[in-house]
Amino acid sequence: MQVLFQKPNLKKLKKQGLMAVDMHLHSSYSDSTTTIQLLLQRARMLNIGLAITDHNHILGSVKAYTRQNKVMIIPSIELTSIENIDIIPYFYSIRELVEFYNKYISKSKRPNRGFDFYKLKWTLAELIDHLKKYNCIINLPHPYAPYPKNAHSFLTRKENQHLIKKIDCIEALNSLMTREKNMRSIEWIKDLNKPFNGSSDGHTLFHIGKAVTISEGHDKESFLDSIKQKKNFVMGEEVTGFSKAITNMVILKNSIRLKLDEKSEKIRLRLKETKDDIKDKIIEKKDNLIEEFKETKDDIRGITDKLTGKK
Repeated sequence: MQVLFQKPNLKKLKKQGLMAVDMHLHSSYSDSTTTIQLLLQRARMLNIGLAITDHNHILGSVKAYTRQNKVMIIPSIELTSIENIDIIPYFYSIRELVEFYNKYISKSKRPNRGFDFYKLKWTLAELIDHLKKYNCIINLPHPYAPYPKNAHSFLTRKENQHLIKKIDCIEALNSLMTREKNMRSIEWIKDLNKPFNGSSDGHTLFHIGKAVTISEGHDKESFLDSIKQKKNFVMGEEVTGFSKAITNMVILKNSIRLKLDEKSEKIRLRLKETKDDIKDKIIEKKDNLIEEFKETKDDIRGITDKLTGKK
């Protein structure tokens, strides 16, 4: 197992015939402000591949995959179970990602409560069982994240230990974690003898490529296979100081944005429903008035006929 805590020399890696992929990052479809277009431009400039792992959302990954062919995109999504544990499946096929999302995720989101990003109604065990029906690698990101997302604490409980066997890969280096937490992840991976990867967990354009997974695979199939076969290595650095503070502010800002967007959508729908109700009442009132007018007109005609002697 090779994890190098140093800034990736991406040009040198490319000259050596190696492929580097940032396997965990976010777009403006979740808690980042970076658009898909900017992510792709940055990836082309750095000569790296991407796995866009928006929280419980696939539109960013699908758009990146289908709108260009110069950047290797690994179809993916970051899923949050009802227990607040995150997993990241890497799909071999964009079609299977879309099928999985439509069947199990799109209608299973809970209301966004601020920082859970529409976590799902599924338990972690249920999510894993659903994913096992597809050709994908189930990755466990940031296992030592703060509570309530501390996957190590959750999975080492006696009642949950059986789930560890169903996890295919664990994130060894996450640039938003501290060095101490990344080292603890590495030791746990060694104890479990699991495949591993590394990523920036980027939420700003600056962080993309801060930590990458590297192998000789130059297409998504061979790249993912190399991870399963432990033929990859990881290189990167943690984000610290002012950069870390900026990232935390971005995450907070976009968490608030998502919450406001949800409330705005609810208000819009309520206004539409109210407008439709008013419209229906106006139409109903209009119909009633027309009917009353017809009845009144018929009554007047009857009285007139009597007065004129018409039968």
